[in-house]
This record gives sequence, structure tokens and C-alpha cells, in this order.
Amino acid sequence: MRKIPIFIALFAIFLFAQELTQYFSKPEEYKRIDKTLTQMVGELESNLNNPEFLYNYAWSAYEENDFETAENYIEKAVALRPQNAFLHFKAGQIYLAADDKENAQKHFEKALENHYEYIDAWVELIKIAPEYHYNLAQLYSEKAHQLMETELADKAIEHYQNYIDKNSDGEFIESARAGIRDMNLLKSEIESKARIERAKANRQQEYIDRKLAQKREMQKFRSTRRRFVGFGLSTFSPSDNYVFRLREDKQSLTDSIALKEIMTSISEYSLNGGYFVGPFILRGAFLIGQNGVKFQYVKDSVIVDTSYSDTLINGNDTTYGDTSLVKRPIHNLIGGVNTLRFSGEGIYNFFYANPLLLYGSASFDVGYIYLSEKESYFKSINLAGIGIGGGVMLRFGNFLIDLNYRYNLAGSSKGGILSVGGMFKF
Repeated sequence: MRKIPIFIALFAIFLFAQELTQYFSKPEEYKRIDKTLTQMVGELESNLNNPEFLYNYAWSAYEENDFETAENYIEKAVALRPQNAFLHFKAGQIYLAADDKENAQKHFEKALENHYEYIDAWVELIKIAPEYHYNLAQLYSEKAHQLMETELADKAIEHYQNYIDKNSDGEFIESARAGIRDMNLLKSEIESKARIERAKANRQQEYIDRKLAQKREMQKFRSTRRRFVGFGLSTFSPSDNYVFRLREDKQSLTDSIALKEIMTSISEYSLNGGYFVGPFILRGAFLIGQNGVKFQYVKDSVIVDTSYSDTLINGNDTTYGDTSLVKRPIHNLIGGVNTLRFSGEGIYNFFYANPLLLYGSASFDVGYIYLSEKESYFKSINLAGIGIGGGVMLRFGNFLIDLNYRYNLAGSSKGGILSVGGMFKF
């Protein structure tokens, strides 16, 4: 029963060591050939200059506890590849198993000379030379600063402390203590940066969540209660100066009246309705304009009656004196300028962030403009045009406030139209 926790502890240590090796580079390693020493003897003579074969031969001898043969052939392999850190490491393991710590240390040191980040060699070396805990701590410290990893800083602190504990009169005691302080400061810095990164990640996630919620809200807004009705007020500022012509059967001092002699813009009321189709909105509206003005024009005066005074009759002769003509002016009064129009509009909602909607539009309109008179003297003018525009809507539940501007680019109703209104979805 007592073996289970020991096994678990060893397994955990193994996993931790394996995990740390990912931060360090490894030297080139030879592939292990799964053969016994007896199986390999026949191939030995032809492979005396093959370091990989000699390594495998030596390691098979090591596994069979034939340390003398293992030492002999691993040295031959090292002689062929003296810069190979892996061969030096294996040589050190063989000598350590044979309890030859001096040669083992020599080969572990050689392995690290050729590949300083060889963690497996460091682990073996500190078993027989605890003063190397300081060197290994420095390696971990350098990597911790480079990669900003807390577990590397913890490993550096562990080896600095092992150096202090196992080398009470060591040359680098104070440097080891300074190294521990440095690693603790680095861990605080790493944790601070981690908090900043977590906060940043949280803000990014909150932003993503808001965008997703906004998208769901937008889809719901567009797909439910698609119909709407509304009202509006608009100001139409035509580019052309409309000229009202006198009817053929009428007489007047003037045969034409220009709109801009009366007013420069026309106010209109509108009733509208439409339908939402995804990001598109189809809207139609009836526009009625009634604009009061006071513009009087007068027709030529005509004689209505004649009266005489001081009349003398002498025989067959009649003498008239002080003749008086009574004339009446014929006049009319223009009460206003009126419009009656129908407009159709296709709207594209390109931005939605409740309660704000932005859109662009294309539109057309048809209708006519006429003067409001007691008696109709002047002809009406037909209007038609196409244009583009854009606007903003503010949403309050199912009620929308709309502010937009359209400009008719072509047609007799060419000009700008500024509108404000409200719509209700149902």
C-alpha cells in the first residue's frame, strides 16, 4: 500500500522534468538498436568506425551490466565524435553506473561544453557535483528572463537554494541569494503581466460578447414586427425655379409667376409605411404640402357703370357735363403653394448598434405642385425625380425616430429634401 504514493510522486517528478525540457534545445541523438550484445557481436568487426553502432554495442553491454565492455566501446565512439554531446552523456551514465564518478563527471562536463542546454546532462552532473547547482540555476534564470515563465523561475530558485544548502562555504553564496531575489522579482513581474493580459483578454471577450449580443439583437429587430407606419415633416428645396403659367382662357397683368418669387422651399407632411427585409427597408410615402403666402395680382380694370351730372336739353340737342366712369379692379389672391406627391424608397441599414441605426437609400418620387387660388388662373406643374440619400434612426423599443436627407439627382423634382419623423413597428 505504501508503494502507490511513492510511484505517484516519482511519476509527477518525471512529468515535471519532461515539461521543463521543452524550453531547452537537445543535441543530436543516436537511435537505439534493439539488439542484445550477442546479436551484435557478429557485426562488430565491420562497424569499428561507426560511432552509432559502437554506442549501441556499448549500451547493450551496459544493460547487461558488462561495464568494462561498455566503457571500452563508448570511449571508441567518443573518440570518433569528440564533439558529440550525446555520446559524452551516455559515457558519463556508464561510468556513473560503474561507480567511477571522476570519469562520469568528466564526460558530463564535456557534454555540457558541447551543448550547454543539455538538461539531462545537468541533472546527472549535480548528483555527483552539487556545486553545479549554481550553474544550472543560472541557466534556468536566463531562460526565465527570456521566456517570462514562472515555472522556470521556480526551478532557478530551487537550484540556487540547493547550491546554498549543499555548499555552505561556496564561492557563489551571495550571488545565489541575489539570484533568488531576482527570480522572485521576475515572478512578480510575470504575474503582473499575466494580470494585465487576463484583463485584456477579459475586455476582448466582453467586446466579443457585446458584438454577439448586438448581432442577436439586430437579427431579432430585423426579423420581428417587420411592418411599420409613420409620419414625417420635410422641407423640399428645389434646384429649379418652377414657373407657373397662366391658363389660356384667363387674363392677367402677368402671364407667369416664378416659385422663388414667392418662397425658396416647400414644407410637406407625409404619411408612410413599409416593410423590413433583413438589412433592407422598403418604404412608401404620401407627401402633402400646404404653404401659405400673400401674393396679389390684378387684371386690367373694366368699366362697370357710367353716371352724368349737369345735363341740359335744348331742343333736339343734349349737353352732357361732368361725366363719371365707375371702374372695378379684377383681382385674385394666391393663398399658398401646395404639393401632392408619392415617393418610394429602398433603404440599406449598414450599421446597427442599439439604439442607433445608420442607412443609405435610393428613392424616386412623382406628383405635382400648384398654386392655391380663389379662382384657378395658373397651371400646375408635374414633378418626378430619382435620387440618393442617407439618414439615422434612433430606436426606442418598437418606435423609431428618423432623420434623413435625400437629394434628387435627376428629374423635374431635382433638389434636396430634409425630413424628420417617427415610425412604429408592428
